[in-house]
Amino acid sequence: MGVALGIVLLDEVLVGVALPTIREELGLSELLTRWVVNAYVLAVAAFVAAAGRLGDIVGHRPVFIAGGAALCLGSLGAGFADSATVMLASRAVEGVGAATMLSLSIAMTGIAFADHERGEAIGLYGLIAAILAAVSPLIGGVLTDLVSWRGIFFLNVPLMLGLMVVVAIFWRDVEVATARPRLDLGGLAALLGFVVPLVIALMEAPERGWGSAEVLVLFAISAAVLALFVSIERRVRDPLINLELLRPPTVVGANAVIFCAQFSKVAVLVFGTLLLQDRLGLSPLGAGVALLAAMVPQVVVSVASGRLTDRLGPRRPMLGGVAVMVVALLWLAVFSSQDRYVLLLPGFLLFGASIPFFYNPGYTTILNAVAAGQRGEASGVTSTGRQLGGALAVAVLGAVQAATDGFAAVFAVAAAITVAVWFTAYLLIDRRTAFEGAAVAPAALGAVEPGRAD
Repeated sequence: MGVALGIVLLDEVLVGVALPTIREELGLSELLTRWVVNAYVLAVAAFVAAAGRLGDIVGHRPVFIAGGAALCLGSLGAGFADSATVMLASRAVEGVGAATMLSLSIAMTGIAFADHERGEAIGLYGLIAAILAAVSPLIGGVLTDLVSWRGIFFLNVPLMLGLMVVVAIFWRDVEVATARPRLDLGGLAALLGFVVPLVIALMEAPERGWGSAEVLVLFAISAAVLALFVSIERRVRDPLINLELLRPPTVVGANAVIFCAQFSKVAVLVFGTLLLQDRLGLSPLGAGVALLAAMVPQVVVSVASGRLTDRLGPRRPMLGGVAVMVVALLWLAVFSSQDRYVLLLPGFLLFGASIPFFYNPGYTTILNAVAAGQRGEASGVTSTGRQLGGALAVAVLGAVQAATDGFAAVFAVAAAITVAVWFTAYLLIDRRTAFEGAAVAPAALGAVEPGRAD
């Protein structure tokens, strides 16, 4: 499951490193170049919640394997693409597969472990993904500069095929006593009607203007369909998203933190890459090596963040991580106008050390708050918010960067939003220090409930 998440993270970074070369070789316009990223992001945001719910209904193993097949098909199509049409269609298919990996990998990890050990398990899951993410800028630079940008897509295929074999052989879905619910097709259609216009509006706003007629119409459509979606979900017997999952304040606070994590990642990894290449004049390979400072600390800190969550509860690790992120972003804001990498290095290191304290306590909080049969749904909802955080960051920070023609304001705005999220988490996250008395999750992957011998 850690590798499944790692593939999604690889895709996020590798394509960004190779994008200028892809644009040149395929002869893409600026608009089509943006949509090489946007088509993927849009597909992930649109389908991640549905993938999680489908896993709860049909079973996690068949949905995971189907999603893996879509990711392989999309990756092959993108790798062989000789036109914008083939590239964008392939990226959309790849995004559907990535949505499945993003949603089900965290849900399946949560199902496999009991509440009292789930934090460390998610830390290990994050560690495996972080190792892949840590080397992704370097891999992207090497493949783009020395081999071919097509290799960044072909790399997904053997990794994904191996995962599909592992899941097919070893995973056993949890048996439930009640009949599995039906898939809420009306809710799915309404969810797509809400998410798709919203993400497109966020993507197009920096180019067309936030007050343009097209963007305002898209926002209006999204808002109207959101109201329809809420109405549908309140009436149907088996809703696509149980709105009660979003009611507990602790869950709301944890979702806000994960939303902010993706927002901050875009600020540092996307705009940090632009800073390294545009201002410092580094090549894609050089920028990839420089960004290792933001990735390697995640490997070192990931398991420790999970263990601290199990020992202390999520509140204190989460608040501490968000506070360190504020310092990292402010540091980058102050020194982004300098042309010396060594001055940026502390900011990258602090970012890498803080990001596991967003995801590990956040996901542990949410998974502990729901039953095993709802973990796909809950992780899907959270992952939707996570993707919207990334899309909003690209739109808002891109507009800030264009307006100021610099990077200091980009990191300063990201820091201000992170401060707001810190206060949100402070007010909403449960103050209890441990998960005492929590119900033990059903066993999977050989995990045995305490007190039971097999």
